[in-house]
Amino acid sequence: MNFEIVLAKAEELTRDQEAGLTKLNKECFGDVQPEEITDNFIAAPFAYLFAVAGKQIISHVALFKRTVKFGGQNILVGGLGGVCVATSHRHHGVASSMVKRALVVLKVELCDVACLNVDLDKPAYHLYEKLGFTLMSRDISFENVRGEIVREGGIMFIPLASPNKYQLLMTSSKTFHYGHGYW
Repeated sequence: MNFEIVLAKAEELTRDQEAGLTKLNKECFGDVQPEEITDNFIAAPFAYLFAVAGKQIISHVALFKRTVKFGGQNILVGGLGGVCVATSHRHHGVASSMVKRALVVLKVELCDVACLNVDLDKPAYHLYEKLGFTLMSRDISFENVRGEIVREGGIMFIPLASPNKYQLLMTSSKTFHYGHGYW
């Protein structure tokens, strides 16, 4: 399958890219309750990756970064949010290519680690394992739009610029707090 991966700054999206985001989000995340999205997924991405086949957007991933204080260290965490491939284009390596490119972008941004949230009941979980992500054995926490602390599981991490900070995150018994928003 031939497709091109395009990096776009979040504040410079074209109308076609915005329309592609909306369409794919409905297709991929239509089962997520709207309140969960508006309450929890409130952080603004700095960029998006789009996979384009012909003139059609067939995949996207949002890219985030934030500095989190943990274990006495500042950790620059890169996030992949909303990894989505159109149903008609799945099982052709699109998601793998998108995640690999996202990790390259986050490395360029000097992120110490990258993370994503995964639904353990969906098969994509195994794709992320093959790409080097490891499931954190404990919940993380974050602050939602109402200022409430929410705990969640299903978080996977991969080391980027700092294997030592990755080890600290993965081996500590303390809850890792994302900050404001769950990407």
